[in-house]
Amino acid sequence: TRRNYYARKTLVCIILKSAGSVLIHNVESGQIIDHEIYIENCLQPVIDEIKKRRPLSSTHSLKILHDNGKPHIHKAVPDYLTSEDVTIIPDPSNSPDLAPYDLWLFKFVKHNIGNQNDIESLCDPVT
Repeated sequence: TRRNYYARKTLVCIILKSAGSVLIHNVESGQIIDHEIYIENCLQPVIDEIKKRRPLSSTHSLKILHDNGKPHIHKAVPDYLTSEDVTIIPDPSNSPDLAPYDLWLFKFVKHNIGNQNDIESLCDPVT
């Protein structure tokens, strides 16, 4: 069954690391995502979670790769990440063949979580 193109959608922020998921957070339906929402609902919770999991380590070895979406490139985002001592890995814009998440993430999403109907069923294949 095809979804209605105009139906309200739910944005889910999934933060992954090599050993699995770190954070799964859904943003309220209909909420516009800007840099403030990205920092408050995605970056701060994941950095807090990593600090909780690695209390003896600082975040200086933490690296983040995100695409060049407007909420990600707003000046406040790199300022916040720098204040947390997090390194930003530059995204190779207009080079999808070089973007690491294009190599496996989108295929994983399409294959495993593309047809989930609710937040609960979405979280199961990711965790």
